[in-house]
Amino acid sequence: MVLRKMFARLGIVMIAGGYVVSAQATGDAAKDHNTAIALVAMTQACAEQHPDAGISLEKNVLKEKASLTPEMEKTIKESGTNPVYASEVKESYDFFTTPDGLGLLKSICKEMIATE
Repeated sequence: MVLRKMFARLGIVMIAGGYVVSAQATGDAAKDHNTAIALVAMTQACAEQHPDAGISLEKNVLKEKASLTPEMEKTIKESGTNPVYASEVKESYDFFTTPDGLGLLKSICKEMIATE
C-alpha cells in the first residue's frame, strides 16, 4: 500500500524534480526505471531522517510484493543495488533535500513509518 501511494506521488516528483523523459524514452521500461530510481532515493532519504524506524527498500518491496510485477520488482532491486545507477539515485535523493522535496518527503516518510 505504501508503494502504491508513493507511485501515485512519483508523477509529482518526476515533474518537480525535472525528471521529464524524452518522447523516445517514454516506454514502460523507462517509466519503471525512473519510478524505481525515485523510490530508492525516497527510501534512502526516509531511512536517513528516521534511523530508528527500520525503513528499508527490502521491507517496502516485500510488503508490496503482491502488487508489483516481477519486472518492476527486479527494476527496483537493481536500481537500489547496481552501482551503475548510483548517480541517478543521488540526483533524485538531492531533490529530496530541497524545500519542495522535503515537503513531499515528510509525507512519504510518515506513510513508511506508519506501515512498519
